[in-house]
Amino acid sequence: MIAVKVFPAITTEQMREVDRLMIEEYNISLEQMMETAGRNLADLAIELLYQGKPAPSNFKVTVACGTGNNGGGGMVAARFLSNRGIDITVVLAGKESNLKPVSATRWETLKQLPLTTTIAKSSDRIGL
Repeated sequence: MIAVKVFPAITTEQMREVDRLMIEEYNISLEQMMETAGRNLADLAIELLYQGKPAPSNFKVTVACGTGNNGGGGMVAARFLSNRGIDITVVLAGKESNLKPVSATRWETLKQLPLTTTIAKSSDRIGL
């Protein structure tokens, strides 16, 4: 059985305030926060996939990302997972032109890596 860490939930407004404080009061950039969140998400995914066992070579992971900054965190996680040899497909759920600037940079990076990127249409169903 996997031990999953449980964190207290906060509201959207509380999260916006956390983001504001991080950027304005503590001088931690959005890029730094996105990279840290993505790396931690990748670490959690590895922990859940491997469950303490040697890494099999046949994992295939699909990461669905929106066009906002949380989507950028998913893109960072996909990059870290790909760097660990996992077969990654990243699905962008929205138009590239709607990507927030920091997320757009992460998307452009992904397109240079040996992983699959695709843009979902509103009528698409993602098979998992």
